[in-house]
Amino acid sequence: MRKNIFIISFLFSISSYSQFYPADNGVNHFINAIYCINKDTVFAVGYSNSIYKTTNGGTSWNLQFSTPSQFPETQAFRSVFFLNKDTGFVVGSDTSNKGIIYKTTNGGQNWNLNFDTLGIFTSINFISNEIGFAVDMNVVYKTIDGGNNWFLLPQSFNNVNYYSKIQFLNDSTGYLGTSGRLYKTTNGGITWIPIPDFETAYNTLYFINPDTGFVSYTYGVRRTLDGDASFTETEYWCTPTAIYFPSDLIGYIVNYDALNSCSFVVKTSDMGNTWNNVTGYFASEYYYDVFFVNDSIGYIAGTGIKKTINGGHITNTNKILLGKNNLVIFQQGDELVIDFSSNGEDPFTIEIYDYSGKILLIKEYNALDNFVHIKSIFFQSSIYLCRIKNNNQYFSKKFLFLN
Repeated sequence: MRKNIFIISFLFSISSYSQFYPADNGVNHFINAIYCINKDTVFAVGYSNSIYKTTNGGTSWNLQFSTPSQFPETQAFRSVFFLNKDTGFVVGSDTSNKGIIYKTTNGGQNWNLNFDTLGIFTSINFISNEIGFAVDMNVVYKTIDGGNNWFLLPQSFNNVNYYSKIQFLNDSTGYLGTSGRLYKTTNGGITWIPIPDFETAYNTLYFINPDTGFVSYTYGVRRTLDGDASFTETEYWCTPTAIYFPSDLIGYIVNYDALNSCSFVVKTSDMGNTWNNVTGYFASEYYYDVFFVNDSIGYIAGTGIKKTINGGHITNTNKILLGKNNLVIFQQGDELVIDFSSNGEDPFTIEIYDYSGKILLIKEYNALDNFVHIKSIFFQSSIYLCRIKNNNQYFSKKFLFLN
């Protein structure tokens, strides 16, 4: 007798190519953050306090500022924000391990130290030309005069790290993500309340409006439609590193698969109800940030910089479609059975991971195998990730197993 039946949908792309292409001529540092002024003018910042600018849509980049460093990873800029084409800020840490904010008022021709303090600045965000916020390890600074002066907000945090990010939606409402908690303020940062429904390893966040937002953790993304009342898991991937929505419906998430040393980008066109891989997999590359000018033109940054001009649309050939009607996972006796049929000819590999990311099974199968039997001694009642590999392409989905 079958019990615990689960339906899983997969799309195999045996031959595919991504419409994200290299656009990093002249870039010689790892890039932590990227910011688009328009489709042609873009700033990128990274290791060794490097600041790059392109005015031709990524065809070439000019290094505007850098500090040679023995420790380029820690002495780096980590976030960038522009108020307009001329005035912008970058934050990070310098060779003396101070948290630093640099500012330009002439489009990056000159960068001047705007503010420094103990610690490491990890994120900066403005809601107007006057009001902005910056995270410095375990505290938040605020400016109300366009960055001329920064003052320390009263509350401190004990779990802020390099990934901490801050985003404000208006003068009052903002969110702060730390290594283990998500916080919300409704009084301009004076007090921050931890959100009870999100107590896990945080990576990044993006809110479309004060109520609708996405927050990532080690193996997935959660969405809220009511501010902080509840979060619902929308997908289950490898580690998401950056989220960006150029419009209310269309969004992109950069993910990093540490186990296989590759990165990939997923896209939604329905406000996160469904997501699709639009890049395939970038082997041995790590992408850390994403920014889109509009729904179609955007960049990802990290190991290098890649660009798309068509929303990351991926063209596939020779597809194997495994849909609801021909892929079922169920428990039968002491075995887990993966039941499917396909018209493919190449072998494939099934990988199964537990919720912590530990691999439980990795095995290659013939494409003509219709039933794959796996001993259920591997499983306890929990959520698992099943991933199928074909021609260096990975496609994943979670399933629930109940004893």
